[in-house]
Order: sequence, then structure tokens, then C-alpha cells
Amino acid sequence: MNKFILSIIVVIIGIADASSQTKQAFLAAAEEAMGNKNYYAALTYYNEALEFDAKDVDVLKNSAEAARMFNSYKIAADRYSYLIDTLAYTGDSLMVYHLANMHQRLGAYDKATHYYDLFLSESGKEGEYFTERAKLEKEASVWASSRIKELDENVTVNRLETSVNSNYSDFGAHADGDKLYFSSMRFLEENQLVVPSRSISKILLSNESIEPLESDLNNRDLSVANSTFNLDKTKLFYTVCEYKNDNDLRCDIYWASVVADSITEEQRLPSPLNDINFTNTQPYFGRDPITNNEVLYFVSDRPGGKGKLDIWYSEYDKKLGFSIPVNLEELNTAEDDITPSYQLSTHTLYFSSNGKLGFGGYDIFKSINANGKFNQAEILPAPYNSSFHDIYYNVSEDGTTAYFSSNRTGANYVDAILQSCCYDIYKADIEPLIINLNALTYDKTTGKNLNGATVKLIDLGSGLVVGEVKSDDSNEHLFDLIQGKEYMIVAEKPDYRSDTVMYSTMNMKKSEAVTKKLYLDTDLVSLDAFTFDQETKDALAGATITIEDLTDPSNPKLIATNIKGNDFHFPLLKNKTYRINAERNGYTPVSETIDTRGVSGKISKNIYLSKFNLERLLPLALYFDNDQPNPDSKSTASTLIYGDLVSNYMARKPTFINNYSKGTKGEEKQSSQARMETFFEGDIRGGYDRFSIFMDELIKVLNAGQKVEITIRGYASPRFSIKYNLVLGQRRIQTVMNDMKRYKNGALAGYLKNKSLIMTEISYGEELAPIDIIDNLNDERGSIYSLRASKERRVEVISAKAK
Repeated sequence: MNKFILSIIVVIIGIADASSQTKQAFLAAAEEAMGNKNYYAALTYYNEALEFDAKDVDVLKNSAEAARMFNSYKIAADRYSYLIDTLAYTGDSLMVYHLANMHQRLGAYDKATHYYDLFLSESGKEGEYFTERAKLEKEASVWASSRIKELDENVTVNRLETSVNSNYSDFGAHADGDKLYFSSMRFLEENQLVVPSRSISKILLSNESIEPLESDLNNRDLSVANSTFNLDKTKLFYTVCEYKNDNDLRCDIYWASVVADSITEEQRLPSPLNDINFTNTQPYFGRDPITNNEVLYFVSDRPGGKGKLDIWYSEYDKKLGFSIPVNLEELNTAEDDITPSYQLSTHTLYFSSNGKLGFGGYDIFKSINANGKFNQAEILPAPYNSSFHDIYYNVSEDGTTAYFSSNRTGANYVDAILQSCCYDIYKADIEPLIINLNALTYDKTTGKNLNGATVKLIDLGSGLVVGEVKSDDSNEHLFDLIQGKEYMIVAEKPDYRSDTVMYSTMNMKKSEAVTKKLYLDTDLVSLDAFTFDQETKDALAGATITIEDLTDPSNPKLIATNIKGNDFHFPLLKNKTYRINAERNGYTPVSETIDTRGVSGKISKNIYLSKFNLERLLPLALYFDNDQPNPDSKSTASTLIYGDLVSNYMARKPTFINNYSKGTKGEEKQSSQARMETFFEGDIRGGYDRFSIFMDELIKVLNAGQKVEITIRGYASPRFSIKYNLVLGQRRIQTVMNDMKRYKNGALAGYLKNKSLIMTEISYGEELAPIDIIDNLNDERGSIYSLRASKERRVEVISAKAK
């Protein structure tokens, strides 16, 4: 007998002794337990009260509610049914809805449909929450009644051995080689004054034996769960949760460093990833197919979502850290959407939801991340899903093994009599389908075999070419396909127009050989191109157009200049991809692609060129270390180069971070460190990167024959005298001008000499600094290392006017 059940029994005996086994004593204990959301205790007490009167409708109703909340579906269904069908109780119309829901959860879909109809006919009011839910669940029950029998024949699902699963909830399993990490609620609080003691979770490791993960992260009287590694496995992410009552938890996400077998340096993720007013849980890492950055998916009930628990994501940049969390709107529902996991090999997000059409309760869904946008979610078939709750799906990268948790029939019960509560971990052994594709190429005109073609296989989910076959002596092209994919098959041959067909393996359930035929046509295509001014939309004469054959770069480029007009005409081959480049003095070059596949006759292309615009890059701020350059100098001149000063300044980043966060603690300290990190990487280093972009654009404008006037201002923080700061501002301007003069081996020298480039410099010193910036020499943190003081030590390029 486990300790939790024993504690309940002890309390019941105490009630009996103290109250002479009065019914009222059990009801009082039950109501208190319900108030604390301790549904197990409440159900136990209500059962004792029913021993006094088995037909007490109020006790029957309340016990049914406690059973439903404790996932004791059969007892809840029996008691709702007894009240409605035998005692004809009509005091609460929602009982009909709940009875339907319990039958649905037990897989009795016909009964569920009957009671949903009964609820809708007698109590359903349009627009009300339970009415709309009843409509959805009725539709789901009808759908599931046939789909539950359509098993995926390529998967075998088995419950893991007893050593892994316990009488409590076991969940969140993920494999790392021979090691299996999972979370378990088999532990009890030790230092709380709650009777009976509540279950808490720890992270366990199953290798040769099953033990709690050896780390300080487990050594606390709180629930620790939901472990997952980042993509390079240098950090372990997990959640730490505290009870809000006897049932509900509020969680935060933490991470710790992984070095060999040691897990140390625990940190709580900063705001806004964590929000102390809401729960933040179930982290899992994926990768953005566009930026290639890691993406942290997690679950939260914070504001801004679509429902109760929603899936959120935050992109991780190695320089900038985590981005502000974004709600995954395309997949979330008005109900709960939880337990995300991401398969990198297929860019597929798996998650569970109780807000979509499914088998009942939480069902497992998947959605492919196609070039940065998730496709419509698809439900996994049985036996992955059941009428019970199915959550925490985690599939291996090769797609042959998956783990998930479920409270389906066969899972351990916390109480065998009540048949209720907990999740067990299941393993799915998946036999991959063998799908062989033979892409046959034909000449469209003659219908004969077309040898010498190249066929490319493109995964539409990732946009990547995953296979390419050229057959010089045959029209056959063989590929192995993967289940659950959308493919584009493209056939190409020089001087031929390509052909494309689509093929999906999404709903395939058996291995098979597939044949697809592609027909290629050929002739020349005439390109008519016209150049225009982007701003005025007027015809733009004097441009030069260059055509490059991207399909075969060895072919010579086609080049033409039209001094008097804006029209250009080129003969192109079909079955090709070309790049068209348009240039004109005083304008930004434009590059576009032209695809002649599937085109006959003529292509018309309008090309719009924009005038050079340096102002869009301004103002440009460049930042300096305290009293730099040339500390204590009274001269306005300096021979130093700004780029060299930036390198020295960046080397002092740890000093600034330490001094700026000195005297702060906890989240305030982390926030101070993060702000200074962002200033150094985004403003100091980033500002110098933007300076290089500005210089490249400036050279283009000057090369185009335009004259440019640049205005540069220098600033200082109010740490020294006004006169000194004015001189310091001039020295700072000088270092920037030195950098500009040496840029790309003195590319600006000729323009400065002939005055095509004129630079005006202004030093404001501390004149424009906010009056509340600290200027106390003894307060180095405020006058040197503060973020506000640091942002005043700068030079700004404020205008660049081209004439």
C-alpha cells in the first residue's frame, strides 16, 4: 500500500473516532478536500458518506464530480447515469454533458453521442461554452467511433516495465543513447504541513537501474520535471513547480550546464520567458528551418494566448539570447495545448490538445514546419491515440521509436478500486514504410522515353532537395521516400521545359512501389524587360541588363545597354532558371530570377530601380569607452582609429557587466547583466557593423558621380568639465573620420580631395546629456558603468545628403 493511500485511511479513521462515524463529518472533510482540489481525498470521503445513504442525490452528484476530476471515469459515469437514468435527477443539466464526456473517455462513443444529443436538445443554448463543446465532442465521438478501429499496422505500442512505471504518474520520457530520462510523481513532500502529504515529481534516469538524476536540481521539496536537452546537449532544461492547492501547480523553466556526467550551474530562465504570475512549463527545443537558430517551445497560461494552456516559442540567437515569446497561434485552440516536442529530421512539431477533433481527452497531433510556417495539424491514429489522455509524445530522429504517456486502460492506478489517476509511459516501436518511387521522363511532343533527364526530389516541408538522379541511358529515376512527407518531383533537361508533379506519403499505411510520369516540352522563350524609376514609375533609360543562366553557369552572360530607351529583348531557352541584373548610375542595382519552366512564347518583366538613399541608414551611433580616445588630453586631434577603439571597448565588456550589476541580486542582477550584454553586442558591435554598411553605400553613391555632405556630432557623458567634454567630443569625431579615411585602402581619398565628399563636424560635449545622468566622480558605477552614461559617450552620423 503506498503512503498516500495510507494517509487517507488514517485521516478517515481519525474522522470516525472523533465524530462517531457521523455522515456529516465525512461530508465536511469531503468539501474541504474539494475546496483544496484534492479530488482523491474528496472522492474517498464521499464514498464513506454514501455508506449512510446510497441514494443521497447531493452526495452522489458531488462524488461523481470528484471522480470525474480525479480521472476515475467509470465511477463518474456510473454515478451520473444512476442519478439521471434511475433517480431521474434534473437538478443540474451539466451532469448530462459530463456523463456524455465520461462515456467518450471510456471509448463508449455511441453512448457519448446519445447523451450529447440529450444535453443539446434539453439544455443547449447557442453560443454558451458547454453547448459549443458538446457540438464539437459529439462530432468527435461520431468520427472516432470508426477511426478508433483503423490502427496503424506499422506500430506496436507496449507499456514499459514496472520498474519504470509506478502507481503514480510517470511522464516526459526521452532517450539519449541507452539512457532514458523521465519524470515521476512517485515522491512525497517531506517538509510541508499538508495532510496527507502531496506527491511531487523528480527527474529519473533509467540505465542499468532507475535512480533520481544525480544533481542538486532534484534536491528540493518541489516538483522537478519535464527535462529536455538543447540541441548540442550542453544544457539541460527542466521545470520547477510549486503547489497552488492540492491539485494545481505553477511552474518556471530552469536550465543547468551539462559537462560530462555532471549537471551544475542551475539558473532560472529570465523574464519574459518565465512569468511569476503564470505557469511556464514543458520546454523542448527545435530549429527554425529559415534562420537555422534553435527554438525553445514551451507551454504557458500567460495572457495573449488563444485558450487556457497554449504553446509558445522563443528563438535563441547566440549573440542576442532568447527572443520575446510568441504564441503559436496557427496550432493553439481555445482549450489546452500542451507537451510540444520537435523532430529535427522532418521539422515536425508534435503536441497534445483537448481542443481539436479527436478520440477524446488529450490527443497527439503533428504539424510540419514548412519553411517557417506550420501546416495544419494532423491527428496521429490509434494505437498512438486512445479515448483516454495521450500526452508527451517524443519520437526518435530516425522515426523508429517513440515514447509517450497515457492513462489508458492497462496503466497503473493510484487506487485499483477507484480505477483512476495516473499516467504510465508507453513505447511505440515503429516499422518504417518502404516506399519506392520510379520517376519516368517522356518527350511531351512524341510521347517517347526521354533519356538524359535529371529528376530532383524536393521535400516541401523543408524546401530542400533530398534526392537527385540523372539517367543518361534510361528514362527511369529511382528514389526511396519517407512516410509523412509532401514531395515535389521536378524533371529537367537542357533545352527542355521542366515538368513537375506532387506526391504525398502523409496517409500511407503500407509499403508500396510508386510510379510517376513526367512530360518535358521544348522551345525558345522571348524575354521583354522594361526598366522604371521606383519612385516616379517613369520609364528609366540608360540602364544595363545582364542575364545569367543559373541552370548552367558555364553559358556566357547576355549583356545589353539601352541609352535612349527602357526596353530590352532577349531569347531564352525553356527549362531554365535565369538571374536578371539591372544597373544604372545613381541607382541601387536590382537582381531577380526568371523561370522558363512551363512557359511558352513570351515573358514580360518590369524592373524598378531605386535611387541611392543614404538617409535610410541614419542616424548612426558609434559608442566610446569612458574618456576615450587619448585620456586626459586637451587636444582636439587624435591619430587613433575608431575600429581599434571598438575592439578595446568590447574587451572590457565583462568589467562593465560586473560593475553595472554590482549591488543587485536575483532577477534584478540578471536583468542588469542582460541589458549591458545587449548594449555591447547590439549597440557597440552592431553599430560598427552598421557603420561598414553605411560606408559601402556611401562609396556606391560617390562612384555614381553624386556629391555628398555628411554631418557628424560628438557627445560625452557629464563626468568631466564642460570645456573638457567639448574637446573630448571633437577627438571622438576625429577617430571616426580617421576610420572613414582608411576604409577599403583609402577609397574616399579622391572624393575628399575634389570635395565630392564634404564632412561637417559638431561637438556638443555634455550639452545634450540628460540632466539626471550621474556626474559624481566618486560614483563610478553611475558615472562610468551605468547604461545611461555609456549611451551618452558617442559619435552620431546624423545626416548624409546626396546632390
